[in-house]
Amino acid sequence: YFISNMDKRDGHGFVTRVRGKDGVVDSLHFISGLNAPMGSRIKGDTLWLVDLTALKGFDVHSGKLLATIDLSSVHPLFLNDMAIGPDDDFYVTDTGYDSNFKHTGPDRIYHISKDRKVTVVLETPALDQPDGIDWDPQQHRLVLAPIGGDSVQELRPGAKAPTDIAPGAGRYDGIEIEKDGTILITSWNDSSVMSLRGHELTRRIG
Repeated sequence: YFISNMDKRDGHGFVTRVRGKDGVVDSLHFISGLNAPMGSRIKGDTLWLVDLTALKGFDVHSGKLLATIDLSSVHPLFLNDMAIGPDDDFYVTDTGYDSNFKHTGPDRIYHISKDRKVTVVLETPALDQPDGIDWDPQQHRLVLAPIGGDSVQELRPGAKAPTDIAPGAGRYDGIEIEKDGTILITSWNDSSVMSLRGHELTRRIG
C-alpha cells in the first residue's frame, strides 16, 4: 500500500510504503520531496499521483520518478484525486481550495488524454467541491465523491453536468471501485466507509 502525506504544499510531502501482507511500514519516506501528494492509483508497475499542479508517475519498486504531466496550463487550485480511464487516459479533480484551504472555486474535473493533452472536462458549482473520483468500467462512467455535497454523483462521457445518484452523510472523500463492481466511499461527516449499489449507500465501517 502507498499512503500520501501532505505537508503545506512546501516540498516536504512524501509517500509511505506499507507491506500488504502484515501492515508493516516498509519505507516511511519511500518517495520524498513532494509538494502536496494526494490521490493515487497504480497501473502496471507505475504509481500515479497528483502533486500540487502535476500528475506524476513513480516506479512502485524503486520510487524513481518516471513521468511528470504538468497541469499548470489550466491553472489548477487544489488537485485532489485521480482516476485512470479506459483509454490510457486520466481524470483529475480540482476541489477549488486556495492556499489557506478555503473554497473559492472553480470546481473542476480535468482530462489527460493518451497523448498527454490536458483539458477541462467540466467546470461547474454542481460538482460540489469534487474530491474522490474513480472510473466505473461496468457502467462506463465516472463516480464522484464530493466533499461539499450530500450526494454521491456520476458523470457520463459527454455530459454537461454531474448527476446525483445516492444521498447520504455527505463530505465524501476517498472512493474505490473494485473489480467485482463494489464501490466503496468514505465520509468525513460520520467517519464511515460505505458501499454503493445502485442508488443506495450502505454503511459498512464506522
